[in-house]
Amino acid sequence: MYVDDIIVASSSLQATKALLSDLQKEFALKDLGDLHYFSGIEVKRSKNELVLTQERYAADLLQRSGLSNCKAIDTPLYSTEKLSAVNGDVLGV
Repeated sequence: MYVDDIIVASSSLQATKALLSDLQKEFALKDLGDLHYFSGIEVKRSKNELVLTQERYAADLLQRSGLSNCKAIDTPLYSTEKLSAVNGDVLGV
């Protein structure tokens, strides 16, 4: 059996190394290093955080559909609007 990709993530570097060592005993593994892009999600790493975006995926989608030169438009929603799970009108009623 061939598995294309696997992501291993942990808050403990020791646990990650131990898991990869155990997997290496049973399977042929190739460490591709830090995660940058996987399944349409781009991963940007800073000192204290990971930022997950689909900016690259959206740009690729617009390019493939021939819409990359279209004019952008703001989302028609007030930026100060407060969303609530308990207040307001139920949608679809």
